[in-house]
Amino acid sequence: MRNKIFILLSLLMITIGLFLLAHNFLMIQKLAVFNKMDLLLYALKEPVSEKENINVEVETDDVASDEVEPSGPAKQYIATLAIPAISLRLGLVSPDSIYNNIESNITIIQPSSMPDVEKGNLIIAGHSGTGYLAFFRNLYKLQKGDQASITYQQKTYRYQLVNIYSEEKTGYVSIYRDRNKKTLTLITCTKDNDHMQTIYIFEAIE
Repeated sequence: MRNKIFILLSLLMITIGLFLLAHNFLMIQKLAVFNKMDLLLYALKEPVSEKENINVEVETDDVASDEVEPSGPAKQYIATLAIPAISLRLGLVSPDSIYNNIESNITIIQPSSMPDVEKGNLIIAGHSGTGYLAFFRNLYKLQKGDQASITYQQKTYRYQLVNIYSEEKTGYVSIYRDRNKKTLTLITCTKDNDHMQTIYIFEAIE
């Protein structure tokens, strides 16, 4: 009798595990489709090291949350982020948009300036991990020298990765950059470490 109960419980746990894995996979695919459609809609509309401290909250998204379900193509993108080395292309919404939060999209963190601002710094945060909201899941694969681009107001701005560093999560992040150069900063959780965050500093390619 005990063996039968054990077998039944084991089968039940396996079934639940497979369901959760399948659900997460399908949600990732669903978000990818919506992102592609939003990008197409956006395309149709297109005509010395110093330290800054900013407030940022980025958590690892290891489990798909039932609180946030991806909706249909409704995001009004104002720019796109592309990183060829990891086949990443995502849209950015206005800082004032309801979708400018890490539970819906990659997020522009304040203080940020758009890439048309001379010597400015565009700061973007996103989830890592394995969940369907982990838009920055592959940033850990980047190496110095890899390139990224921001397309904004029908112009593409190109950047090169010059620095990667990690620090403890405290609700703040220190940004070390050359303030004489236009930069792009990406922030996400450190892979396999829930207590650390990793910062990627890109400098504009003239």
